[in-house]
Amino acid sequence: MMKNLIKQNKYSMAFIFVVFTYFALIAYLTPLSGDDWTWGSSTAISWLNNWFDGYNGRYAGNLFVMLLTRIGWLRVLLKALLITLLILLMVKQGENRTKNSYLLAFILILLIPVNIFQQTISWTAGFANYVPATIAVIVFFILIKDIFKEKNCIPNYRNWSIYLFAIPFLIISQLFIENITLYFVASSILVMIYTFIKYKKIFMFHFIMLISTIAGALIMFSNSAYSSIANGNDEYSARTITVASESTNMFKYAFDVYSEQMYRLLFMNNTFLNILLSIVCLIIINKSSKKTFKTSLLILFVSYSLYKPIVIDMLQVNIFGNYTNEFEAIYSILFFIGLVLTVFIYIDVPVLKNKILWYLLSILILSGPLLYAQPFGPRNFFTQYILFSIIVIELIYYIRSYLKIKLEPQVIRKTLIVSSIIVMSVYIFAFVQIRVSANERLEIIKQNLENNETQIQISKLPYSQFIWRGDPSQQQIRFKNLYKIPRDVELIEINYNDWIKK
Repeated sequence: MMKNLIKQNKYSMAFIFVVFTYFALIAYLTPLSGDDWTWGSSTAISWLNNWFDGYNGRYAGNLFVMLLTRIGWLRVLLKALLITLLILLMVKQGENRTKNSYLLAFILILLIPVNIFQQTISWTAGFANYVPATIAVIVFFILIKDIFKEKNCIPNYRNWSIYLFAIPFLIISQLFIENITLYFVASSILVMIYTFIKYKKIFMFHFIMLISTIAGALIMFSNSAYSSIANGNDEYSARTITVASESTNMFKYAFDVYSEQMYRLLFMNNTFLNILLSIVCLIIINKSSKKTFKTSLLILFVSYSLYKPIVIDMLQVNIFGNYTNEFEAIYSILFFIGLVLTVFIYIDVPVLKNKILWYLLSILILSGPLLYAQPFGPRNFFTQYILFSIIVIELIYYIRSYLKIKLEPQVIRKTLIVSSIIVMSVYIFAFVQIRVSANERLEIIKQNLENNETQIQISKLPYSQFIWRGDPSQQQIRFKNLYKIPRDVELIEINYNDWIKK
């Protein structure tokens, strides 16, 4: 037994080392881009002097990104540390703590949609807000997960250390992203309602959690930016909040936003994840003797998981013409309902069922505010992607532990390891070229400025799909401010493929 424990610890340490080293390398190879150029410049200091009034109430995220954009070695260290922590928490929040579970969590992060990767893992400003906030969502669940146990297992919060941790943790966690701030308040209320119904009592710890989340929300939304946005007087004109009025059909407005923008980011772009979700659901349904919605769910999961990779990406056929958005939006809703029904009907372990249903509900609560607050982008769905990934891990645990299906762990492990190495190699290959090009660009600018040139030709970055607004033309003033380039100097950008031919 001791020998197995030592072997397992060695594996765990090796896994953590590889994951940390990989993301540290990616962080080192990733240049600052877009808003990073502002956060690393004197402009951000002026915002700080005004305590970000009129900008936003993301005080923790703002301070964090200012730190990361100014100290390069710390940016590399903390990016790698937090992403590694996220992967570990994705598994440790549940019971499925096998070697393959950690590898699966790792590969799910590696295969995150590129547009989400671009705006959360590579882009420092996005990382500083969305990754810590997502970690906070998982930690929140760990704090309350005992409420999902059997009714006779009453949660015990007698250790005061949990209060000393939870109060500052929840207040600070409220100061990253607005929809996650609202999520924590709503979730704290739901926890109190759930436990009151289940145990006929209100726990002091849950009440403290609610007070802490409300306090953090008040700190965030006391920033004048939000009243300006609501009144239509926001200095940053792209930000809007839609409120009810006689002329606004709120349900139609929400569906229009969902069908035009949201469903792809929330559901359809998660190609690999959707296939995995569908496979595990199909296994669970097929192993059950229950017949409720069985055929419908089988058809739904097979067709939805294959629709995007085959019909859209491979065949590139637009079957529904002008109604494609509406069809795909409703199809995605049905897919989500299918997940809910599968968990509710076919998962026979109440504790696991309630946990997964909580994660599914959390996805809705996190996404709901975005229907009425714009703009939003792929980064806003990073947390939801992580929750879907956790659901996959939990469903596989159910298949392995309760349905007793042998999954050939050695074969799966080798497959996951080989897949991880392939994806890691591709990312490293791309980011080495990105880093070399970014360094070369700055060196060319420096040499030309020393020669008093007023027109400077530079290369655009290669593999721009991995870097959020990585070229100066997209935010030229911010780029010039950070790198002390005179405003009257013209930067002429040349496509990377044309540049390397020169």
